[in-house]
Formats: sequence, C-alpha cells, structure tokens
Amino acid sequence: MKPTNIWQVSLAASAALLFVAVFGTWPYGFYQLLRWIVSITSAYTAYQLWLRGNHIWASVFILLGILFNSIAPIHFNKNMWQSIDFIAGLFLVVGYFKIRRLTV
Repeated sequence: MKPTNIWQVSLAASAALLFVAVFGTWPYGFYQLLRWIVSITSAYTAYQLWLRGNHIWASVFILLGILFNSIAPIHFNKNMWQSIDFIAGLFLVVGYFKIRRLTV
C-alpha cells in the first residue's frame, strides 16, 4: 500500500470513528483510542499539507490535532464533544477529498 493510500485510509477511518462517537455512549477506552487516532492523523495531515504549500488547511489540522491530543486532554461535557466530533468529522471528510485531489 502506498503512503498516500495509508494517509487516505487513516483520514477515512478517523472520520468514521468521529461520526460513530457522536451517536452513542461508548466505554472510556474508545474515546482514548479516538483521541490518539485523530490526533496522529491530524498531525500527519497537517505536515503533508504544509509541505504541499496548503498552509490554511494545514493550520486547521494542527488545531484538530491540538484539540484531540491525548497527552494534555481538553475536557468538555458530552454534548459539547458530540458537536466537536461531528464538526471534526466533517473537516476530515473534506480533508480526505482535498488530499485525493492533491495526489492524483
């Protein structure tokens, strides 16, 4: 699998996990895993977009990486996190299609 394909799969998987998190109550371990996956995916996406000169979208992914970081977690109530998860999922979906367009 080419690195670009792995990048696209990680974005799609992160978005899917965020949308799954919106609808339901899950064990705390799920949310910890979600934070790790989304923060790593966001950091790598920001790096790749920055290298390609797309600094605005790279900044968006840097902010997502900070928001979902597992080292110094940011705490909100469940309703706020559901909104954040949904919006972040949308950004990841848009990022997925933006990356597909950049790598074709």
